[in-house]
Amino acid sequence: MIIFNTKRLYLRQFEQGDLYSLHSIFSDVETMEYYPAPFTLEQTQNWIKRNQERYVEDYFGLWGICLKGNDELIGDCGLVKHIVDGKIEIEIGLSYQ
Repeated sequence: MIIFNTKRLYLRQFEQGDLYSLHSIFSDVETMEYYPAPFTLEQTQNWIKRNQERYVEDYFGLWGICLKGNDELIGDCGLVKHIVDGKIEIEIGLSYQ
């Protein structure tokens, strides 16, 4: 499902078929600099599953950023709920390679 279009990019929901493309991003040391460690393949798979659950529960989540010219998945961006000091807050997230 396409969420948003620009001239060069589109945002869409993640699918299980994104596993290897997304893992190439999430296993990159530089991209994951502010995470505890780069993701394993299993962590990437769980990450996709969590976002698919967010689409159903929250009606939003992190979406795949794809190039229109070749449909290459180049990152993610979107919204995620977090509980901060007992309140639900919405984070805007972005990672790309």
